[in-house]
Amino acid sequence: MVVKNGGGIPMAETNIGMKTCRCCKQSAPLADFYMARRNRDGRYSYCRTCARQQTARWERDNPAKKRATTREYWLKTHYGITQKQYDAMLVSQGGRCKICRSEGRNTRRAQRFALHVDHDHKSGHVRGLLCHRCNTILGNAGDDVDILLQAIQYLQTAKAEEESDE
Repeated sequence: MVVKNGGGIPMAETNIGMKTCRCCKQSAPLADFYMARRNRDGRYSYCRTCARQQTARWERDNPAKKRATTREYWLKTHYGITQKQYDAMLVSQGGRCKICRSEGRNTRRAQRFALHVDHDHKSGHVRGLLCHRCNTILGNAGDDVDILLQAIQYLQTAKAEEESDE
């Protein structure tokens, strides 16, 4: 009996559970191939080694596309928004932090991601774009309004005491 694998290459009965890589032409166990639902046998056409090399080559040859697809994937999976939605929020906020109105920090990371996506950790609702400093303040306070109000009260009291000492 002869069985065909996903690449249409006939396999002998002794090779069931094996697949031939379309790139290196080596026969390997199915476990050595990534999963691919669209293929008839449920496995990618290239072995894991060749697939990694092919991906690395594409990423090296297409750095701008790699950055764009990585950013798009991150925004979609973590915040449920697209790059277009991020850009629209950025324009609606005038390219500035929604809290302090700064343009963000001038760091290497900030040049790629000028403002961070602020979201409610419980509901996932995106509230706006914040600079690193403001996003960190909210994160350290656990988005707790009472803690933030206590911090404001603390600063106001300290300032009043300082002024009265003068």
